Amino acid sequence: MRTLVLLLGLSLHSMCIAVESTVTVPWNSFDDLYRGQIEQEFMQDEVEPEPLVSLEQIRYDLRIRGALAVGTVSIAGNVLVGYPQPLRLFGQKIAVTEIIETQNAVILAADGAYRLYTHEPGMFLVMFSVSIPITDFQVKPRLAFDVPVAVRNELVIEEAEHLKLVDTDALHEIDGRYFFSPTRALDIGFEHVRLEPDGAEGNEQRLVQVDTPDAVLDSVTFFVSFTEDGTVLSAMNLELPPNEENQLLLEPIAGAELWSLHVNGKPRSLYQTPGSKWVIPLDPKVNSRVVLAYLTRSDKLELEGRLDFSIPETGLAAREVNLMVGLPQRMQMLAMDSDLQPASGNGWPRFRSFNGRPHFFSRPFYRGHAFTSSIIYQEPVKLEGARHDG
Repeated sequence: MRTLVLLLGLSLHSMCIAVESTVTVPWNSFDDLYRGQIEQEFMQDEVEPEPLVSLEQIRYDLRIRGALAVGTVSIAGNVLVGYPQPLRLFGQKIAVTEIIETQNAVILAADGAYRLYTHEPGMFLVMFSVSIPITDFQVKPRLAFDVPVAVRNELVIEEAEHLKLVDTDALHEIDGRYFFSPTRALDIGFEHVRLEPDGAEGNEQRLVQVDTPDAVLDSVTFFVSFTEDGTVLSAMNLELPPNEENQLLLEPIAGAELWSLHVNGKPRSLYQTPGSKWVIPLDPKVNSRVVLAYLTRSDKLELEGRLDFSIPETGLAAREVNLMVGLPQRMQMLAMDSDLQPASGNGWPRFRSFNGRPHFFSRPFYRGHAFTSSIIYQEPVKLEGARHDG
């Protein structure tokens, strides 16, 4: 384009010489016009430089406080060229609790995220306090959140007595500090621990893992039906999420005779391992509704008495344990000796083979352990009337 303008200028210049006798354009005016066209063409070719910002260092100083990680984040960078667009820092998983320091930059919140705005080219620094929830805290605690991409990423984390950092594959530890490569997400795992004496004198301590439930069910429901002759039909009803083994292991129930086993409404066989565990096959990749029924023996029912029975160990944690007890119609329950409380039974599952007059009991926070309960009963005495002598 510049060559074309130059040639056009030379052509016009020659034409002016050829017709000098007829065109009266002063040379100085023509030269100014020509130079203006050339300068305008060069100005059109100039391109504004792309904005360029460098996040040179981000440091996370965190400490564990219950189910939260709290601490400070400091970000240092440099605006090299132009005025960059606002930089997205963090999403909604992080709560900024205090702005500590800002230099040549400011943090604003918009569209569910925190963003960094710079005032002018040059170095900038921001420091602020944060609070970050630890997800799945009760089972497999993880600290996971989006992070801005920086050249140098440093993490200093103060562990608590009850949590130990274990998932450090993405971290490089140097003198108690962790560094990680440029990434858009930080995801590290912990495990629950407890302190336990180690050694004869008990002066030294070591960290050991605390047993935690693999899964917490909504509820586990037990059914117990007593008959006149002392036969007891019991059943447990629970719904399990999928697991890798596609099976449920239970401790054998002493003195029990299998009555039926159904998984998602279909009959199943019960197996036993060489270590005497009961094995119940589950449906793969879906929830499994398990109903296991079995027979045991108790004393024959009298006019009054006490019935002792046990709820077996399942090893399954649940938010609620339910118990439905059935007595023959002629019997009246006077008391229940148990740590379970009377309940309405509304919305509970039902067991088709359950018989007798139902009584409902419940309790929250079931850890899957065995427990014993007792029923005190009697047959009510029917009074036909009293005779009075005059």
